[in-house]
Formats: sequence, C-alpha cells, structure tokens
Amino acid sequence: MQYYKQTIIDTPCDFSFLATIHSHGWVQLAPFRYDPVNHRLEVPVNSKGVECLISISFDSDNSIILEVKSERIIGELELSEINCLVSRIFGLQNDIGDLHRVINKFPEYSWISQNKLGRFLASPTLWEDMVKTIATTNITWDQTIGICRNLTTLGKPILGRNCFPTPQEIALIDPVELSALTRLGYRAKHVHELANLIVSGTLDLETWADSSVSTERLYSSIVSLQGFGPYSAGNVLRVMGRHERLAIDSVVRNSLSAQFYKGKKPNDLQIERRYKKFGTWAGLIMWCDVTKASLIERLEVSKSAT
Repeated sequence: MQYYKQTIIDTPCDFSFLATIHSHGWVQLAPFRYDPVNHRLEVPVNSKGVECLISISFDSDNSIILEVKSERIIGELELSEINCLVSRIFGLQNDIGDLHRVINKFPEYSWISQNKLGRFLASPTLWEDMVKTIATTNITWDQTIGICRNLTTLGKPILGRNCFPTPQEIALIDPVELSALTRLGYRAKHVHELANLIVSGTLDLETWADSSVSTERLYSSIVSLQGFGPYSAGNVLRVMGRHERLAIDSVVRNSLSAQFYKGKKPNDLQIERRYKKFGTWAGLIMWCDVTKASLIERLEVSKSAT
C-alpha cells in the first residue's frame, strides 16, 4: 500500500516557481524530472531517513503544491524534513528583499524584479549540488547530463525512480569503477574523496547552512576541497543563495563580451569592477545578465503554456 499526501506551502511574494525552475540548468539534471506542460517537478528523495517521491507544482497564487508518495507511512517529523528539502530546492529560506531594493536604484535592471528572479533551483542536498558542480567542470553540458543520469543508477530506487546516490553509497565504490560507471573521468576521484570526507565526519556540510558563517569562510572551505576552483566554488555558493562571488567562466566572458564590451573579451578585473556596485548581489545580477535572453524566452514560453 502506497502513502500519499498533498500539502500547500506558502511562498514569499517575491517568489516565482517558473523563474526558479529556469534559473539555471539544474532542472535538466537527473534525478530531477520536469514536465513543462503541467509545470511539475518530480524528484525521488533518500535523505536523513526520508525515502519518498515528491512532486512539486504551483497554484494561481504561486503557492507550492507538494505531493508526497512513499511505500511506507511518512510521519510528521519526516514531513517536516521534506518541507525543508522543498524549501532548499526553491530557495524559499533565502530573503531576497534587499536584492530588489538594490535593483530599484538601477532602472535598467527592473526586469529582474518584474520577473521575480533571484532564487536558484538547488538539489535536495548540498552534497548533490557539489557533485553536480564537479560534473560541470571542463566538460560539455550534454556530458554533464549524461554523468548525472549515470550517477542516479547508483542510488536507491524509490517507486520506480532512482535517487541521487548518497555519500555512503559512493564511498563504497572504487574510484576507478566509479569513473567507468558514470563517465566522470578524472573527476571520479574528487567525488569519491568528497564522499569519504562526509562519511568519516571530517566534513559536515550541515554546518555550512548556518547563515552566520561568512561567505568568505565558506568560499575558503570549498576551494580547499579537491576538484573545486574559484568558478566551481562560486557556483556552489550561488545555489546556496550566496552571491558575492562572481563565478566567472568562458560562458560568462563570451556573453558579457557581446553585451557590454563590443565583442572584446573582458578580463576578470573588468567584470569585477562592473558588478562591484551591486555589493552582495553582484554574482546574481551578473548571472542574470549572462542568461537574460534565454531565461526571458523560457519564461515567456512557460507562461504561455500555463
């Protein structure tokens, strides 16, 4: 007998389900499965003893409709944990009111507030976000999609869907075998090392969720790990709702070159100077610039289908 429960989660007035879904490419990565016609995001979860399949959509008030399915009864404590996971996925815990106050000073960026941008789709766990970030380095996007699809074959099946593998599951696999199974290549050793650090208790990612920890301290902690340079560390911070770091890569340079530098590639210092005026929101506003054309197009298509 399957367990089923539907609940409604209230959202901040500056939240947009569709803007968050399309904030970056994470929605294309397994085990996420997105139905663009019904605007429904589905993901199997195996975290902190919670094993279920969750389906997330939204209503006319932009509140989140959460549906939970499981092969066993889900208790109140587990439901509370699931709500926390959904909050993390959509960045509901992030207060972005100050972002819109900053944007009000720059009319040319009013489109950010108008489209309720500012939240990034995240995975249910920081571990998963970090592994996916490793899978984006020095590789094509299609290869990243394939790697994430392969990784989910190593996770626990829940109602016919495989979860993203836990650190414990990855730690049990030899790095060479992990590379062969997932196509991670040299990145497999970094993923395996990260898993071992977590399993051994040397690295406690839960402490990174503490808002009192400075972004600079988090950045230093991330870049100290194998497989994480300035760009990948900036990307991890981004999905955590920390936007002081710019996370500059070739895609960023090429986009900004065409928009603001007459085709000449800007160096990192030039880019940093351009966005310095936005303070702690510099990285977010830079990303909005980089993705503006494609993001607005996706939002218009999505809204027309609603």
